[in-house]
Amino acid sequence: MKTKPSSHIKNIRFALILSYSCILIAALIAAFLMIYSQMTASKDKNISSLTSFSSSTLKERIVDFFDSTERDCEIFFRYKNLVDFYPTEDMSSADVIKMQDNISETLLSISLNDFYADFGIAYSDGSSAGIITDSTKDVFGSELYSGLASFLNEDTNDGWGTGYNGNYEKLYFVKRLNDNAVMTVSSYSKELERRMKDVVGFSEATTAVINEDGVIICCADSEKSSMIGESLDNEPLSMIIGKKNITVQNESYYVSTDEITSGFRSICIVPKASFISQRRSLIAVFIVICISATVLSVLVCVFITRHLSVSALTQLYTGGQTGVDRLTQLVNKFSTEDMVIDKLESSPVGSCYGLVLCDIDNLKDINDKISRAAGDETIVTVSSLIRSVFGEDAVIGRLGGDKFEILADVTDYDLFKAANTLEQKCAELCESLKNSYADEERAFPIAVSVGAALYPLSSDTYEGLLYNADEALRNSKQKGGGCFTVYRRSENRKGGS
Repeated sequence: MKTKPSSHIKNIRFALILSYSCILIAALIAAFLMIYSQMTASKDKNISSLTSFSSSTLKERIVDFFDSTERDCEIFFRYKNLVDFYPTEDMSSADVIKMQDNISETLLSISLNDFYADFGIAYSDGSSAGIITDSTKDVFGSELYSGLASFLNEDTNDGWGTGYNGNYEKLYFVKRLNDNAVMTVSSYSKELERRMKDVVGFSEATTAVINEDGVIICCADSEKSSMIGESLDNEPLSMIIGKKNITVQNESYYVSTDEITSGFRSICIVPKASFISQRRSLIAVFIVICISATVLSVLVCVFITRHLSVSALTQLYTGGQTGVDRLTQLVNKFSTEDMVIDKLESSPVGSCYGLVLCDIDNLKDINDKISRAAGDETIVTVSSLIRSVFGEDAVIGRLGGDKFEILADVTDYDLFKAANTLEQKCAELCESLKNSYADEERAFPIAVSVGAALYPLSSDTYEGLLYNADEALRNSKQKGGGCFTVYRRSENRKGGS
């Protein structure tokens, strides 16, 4: 006949179920808050990046269009006699007409009419050469020369100016030929819009070219072409007034802008309203998942505890721990190795870690000259300083005796900055021990040697990383201890005091 479990075993089972349930609920809530926070921050960052990318991509396309137009026109400037021509009073009308016909033929030979609406020259006396369309003449009227000249920015090195004249159907490129003549080439805005297609990564965005007054003069989305000629809403416009080449956000919008030329800038605006509703749906889904996971996990916990042996339950009840160093409460050698390997294998692409080995140089002297109790206290002191330097997120283990192993996250987009961060941590550890004593009455100092290797710069495997860190540690010891060395594949070693 089987004996019933004793009452304290029942209490153990109940305590375990209750403890696991409380821990699980707390963990799920913490995980939910952490994941939600990270997802929100990640989404903000991604949308902000897409907004910035859309604006900068639009700028690049517009600048490329401007540059190609200017390159096309520069061909005409090889003909100096035509560039410098201006009808004067002492020239006969026949000579003027002949020269203007010559200019028109030259412009036609360049074949600019295949790509542009206007390609001609306007003179201050009201005459013109080349092809100036009737629509352009109607827009500028008798002020053709002065209207086009108003687009010029005399401060720029290349002398080019760009502008509209109110109707936003044509974009004019203007360059001065001489004191009394300007060359103009115009393109229909639809050609510019064609080059702007597929710039935006999501439908909610408004990506456009605006002038210095915030008026939309060209829109990347043809469905929003009705906005051309209208001013931006006050809120997004106020976010970029007086600023250039920035990405900002407030409670309502993500906004990014880049300067194209003087008076023109690209802008991308994304409203946050649609993303707020998505976040609310995400919260509801998380709540359902948390409740379901809690109920299921409690049931699993009940099942497991009912099948645990009495000895196993007793061990858990009495707080028996495996894989933990009893002196320092750090993980032991084997658990450290497992945790480091798992961390490296599960890390996302682009992660950087520093594997650090630390030895207490004079632990034997402390044991022999002071006491073993002082030696144990020294080990605890060093472990505490390691934790304070590398933080709670680092994997820190005692390999035995006076040796410690640390895996610290030093991720940075620049590997050399990551290496610099690792060096700073090692230097901080050595520096923090300068004023630490095993026996303060006799001022018996604690000294450590530190060796480190950067993953994946020095090696992309745990074995290689450990070997390189150990080699760096030996190098520190050869220098006399009390210093650090960071292994570098290109230089083999780099040391610091």
